Amino acid sequence: MGMSVISTFRLSLFMGISLLLSACYPPNQQGQQPGQPAPSEVYTKPFVDLLEATDDLSILATEKGLPNTVQSWVDNLIVTTQPGSDMPEIGRLNEGEKATYLHQRTLLKKEAVLRGQRYKERYILIKMNNGVMGWVHEGGIRYVYPRFQKVLDQIVVASNPNQRTRGGDPLVSDQDQRLIVPGVKVGPITKKTSQEKLLEIYGGTQVGLGIVKTPTGNEDCTVVFPDEPSELRITWQDSDRTKIKAIYIDKRESTWFTKEGLGVGLPLGEVTKVNKGAISFYGLDWDYGGTIDSWKNGNLAKYKKGFYGVIATARPDQKVPSNLQGDKVLSSNDIGVGEMNLVLGRLVIYLD
Repeated sequence: MGMSVISTFRLSLFMGISLLLSACYPPNQQGQQPGQPAPSEVYTKPFVDLLEATDDLSILATEKGLPNTVQSWVDNLIVTTQPGSDMPEIGRLNEGEKATYLHQRTLLKKEAVLRGQRYKERYILIKMNNGVMGWVHEGGIRYVYPRFQKVLDQIVVASNPNQRTRGGDPLVSDQDQRLIVPGVKVGPITKKTSQEKLLEIYGGTQVGLGIVKTPTGNEDCTVVFPDEPSELRITWQDSDRTKIKAIYIDKRESTWFTKEGLGVGLPLGEVTKVNKGAISFYGLDWDYGGTIDSWKNGNLAKYKKGFYGVIATARPDQKVPSNLQGDKVLSSNDIGVGEMNLVLGRLVIYLD
């Protein structure tokens, strides 16, 4: 009973603060509220005290496990003193510019259309590189997950092959590489990599045999990093396992990414941000359910012959409305799609 009362109080306080975030007087000619401090000092002390009074305010962010770093994927993303497109502007983020996410979000969502994709998202509080805090529409930013940042760091190191360990070895070993280049390689794995070579790269304890489910049935495969976030399932064109047919990545916390930031487990909205535009995919709940049909003219269209992705529900017990099921092509902009909790559930890589 006591916990229920506390939870009710925190929820009420949370809702009250959110109303304060979205309710304000019209700004004066200088873009400030009557009696309001300068834009870089948006929060009055009582308001800061309210923000600090509850540890439940960022519960939504905590539940989603959102990282501390965000990055604008559009140019001139407006930063405002308070949540809302009609609030005074205090800065802008350029495309690719990073900021610190302060784990505060509004309850209410607002719609924005960016590069042809509809985003109904919250406003989030960030701190820009100049130290100024402000609010941005979540649709305009991408979350930089640590597992992706690790791949970015590896790309930087790989760009300077002269950097070596004291023993003369590359700073990033073959076993630790996690970069996907569709049609070319997955880490150190190329079209010439055999099962014997996999054993040489990863060692016997990290390579085994298994089965992978495909739209046409189960296939025998070689499993690299079994039951780990980095797991790969590799099918073969020949019985000697010298010619790779396809590489399947299914783990939702996968550590494998393209340089653009595409990886299994990303929410559908994040996938469209990586693509820098809308995508289309087949309806769910059938053999080819969720298979991405087209990247349109987006950022990932250049890879279309080297891989395909599959959109899936975030939870296996999640119910899918009948209008989103079956052999039909859906758009990421279709009514009801954005409201579903959908993620990139699989990547299948081909090596030319």
